[in-house]
Amino acid sequence: MFRVTIKGLLAHKFRLAATALAIMLGVAFMAGTLVLTDTIGKTFDDLFADVFEGTDAVVRQEAAFTAADGGGDQRGRVDASLVDTVSEVDGVAVAEGNVQGYARLIDKEGEPIGDPGMGAPTFGGNWGAEESLNPFRIVEGRAPADDGEVVIDKNSADDAGFAVGDTATVIVQGPPVEVEITGIAKFGDADSPGGASFVLFTPSEAQRLVGEPGKFDSVSVLADERISQRELADRIAGVTSDGVEVLTGSEITAESQDDIKENLSFFNIFILIFAVIALLVGAFMIFNTFSITVAQRMKENALLRAIGASKRQILGSVLLEALVIGFVASAVGLALGVAVAAGLKALLAGFGIDIPAGGIVFSVRTVIVSMGVGMLITLVAALSPARKAAKVPPVAAMRDVAAGTGGYGSKERIIVGIGVLSLGVVALLAGLFGGGSSALPLVGLGALLVFFGVAVLGRTVALPAAARPRDRRRPGP
Repeated sequence: MFRVTIKGLLAHKFRLAATALAIMLGVAFMAGTLVLTDTIGKTFDDLFADVFEGTDAVVRQEAAFTAADGGGDQRGRVDASLVDTVSEVDGVAVAEGNVQGYARLIDKEGEPIGDPGMGAPTFGGNWGAEESLNPFRIVEGRAPADDGEVVIDKNSADDAGFAVGDTATVIVQGPPVEVEITGIAKFGDADSPGGASFVLFTPSEAQRLVGEPGKFDSVSVLADERISQRELADRIAGVTSDGVEVLTGSEITAESQDDIKENLSFFNIFILIFAVIALLVGAFMIFNTFSITVAQRMKENALLRAIGASKRQILGSVLLEALVIGFVASAVGLALGVAVAAGLKALLAGFGIDIPAGGIVFSVRTVIVSMGVGMLITLVAALSPARKAAKVPPVAAMRDVAAGTGGYGSKERIIVGIGVLSLGVVALLAGLFGGGSSALPLVGLGALLVFFGVAVLGRTVALPAAARPRDRRRPGP
């Protein structure tokens, strides 16, 4: 039976390829999403571990609440006098205040850089004097020394064509201001943190334009070599008031790593939904194809029963065929997943979310999940047709015509299927590239219509693919 199954698959290569295609695409999207997620995680883990390497503690207000719209934890500012208080703690080498708020660069054409509503955020802040505590490093020019001077991130400079010495307009919480770009900086080794735009002023001007005079958003601390991060944080906590929290450098690193993953999780979920839809469509097509082939091979299965094959052997033969198709489709889809991950990374960059350069992470989890899901869905979809095949009685071998070899589908079915599929594609494209508040509903509607369009056309596609050569020559009724 094993040899019969393999020979049957080799004799119907087109059917094998057509049946495997949908599963292959679904697995490719799933593998691509897993590869991209692992790559993003590893890249940003390394990036934040690098930029916070010199930070031993961070002091800030406790979060007042978490925004319901996904805006993150909302916390107040600390008084600037806290910097002096922390500096006097035994074991503190340097304490420096940080300001961060809204600011948005205007390019040379008068257009704002970035899209905080649909893409990476735009920030303003202060340039830190202590190199060990500053996540940015100058790659061109110098740090701002006076009011009206700023450093911008390299990603924004490249996008807008800014160079050291250029003047630019910055939108802040008050009237727009004119500034001179004195330096261009990288965030660690990345051109920017996740595509976000940064304009860095002197501390006093950052407080006035993007923060609050006399206030800081947080205080970064560098310890001397005699003390651990945990001990330093405990000492600082002993001199601060209620409502102020102290994190170690390791804790702020882990929090930043988790935040960037959470901010990008919407994209991973979005692509996984497409992968699931593709796999469901694949399962439907496999069920259709195996139902048709089982019906068309009724005489063949009956003949095998007549010469001694058991029901279990017939069942095993069909499931083995499904297993081979699932394995081949999943393996090809897994290989394509790397290319899909690269495409998804480019798509993120198109939305303004830049992923720093780094090697592709291809984990064992990706292989196990992708191969397992692809093969499992194929087997489950083929189970019902396989059971029907096993129930074929030996007497069916005497029949002249195999069941289910009728026409490939009516014109009405083809027209309706193409119409529904076309509407789904249009809705998908409108949702993906049209933007606006209706984008996600359009994408969901488009995905649903595509599924039903493929379902309606399933018989039309599967019958010619599954038919034997002489069946293809026979016109339908």
